[in-house]
Amino acid sequence: MNNARRALAAVTLEDGIYAIGGYDGVNYLGVVERYDEEQDKWIVISSLICPRCTFAAATSSDKQSIYVFGGFNNGPIDSAER
Repeated sequence: MNNARRALAAVTLEDGIYAIGGYDGVNYLGVVERYDEEQDKWIVISSLICPRCTFAAATSSDKQSIYVFGGFNNGPIDSAER
């Protein structure tokens, strides 16, 4: 990964593995990276609206979206985003 982290969430879609958010020991992260197996590298693809760690993530039934729920960023987060 481009950003080392812990307390992240990961999901898989047909185009790769997604590493979402987390905590790097200093900052709560909002970065979303996708592992591209063909290129053998992580690509930053997006950012969360609210950086967070220790949250849940799931893919939509049509495999077109990733949803994140809850988490922590200097306090509990009671929101979700797509």
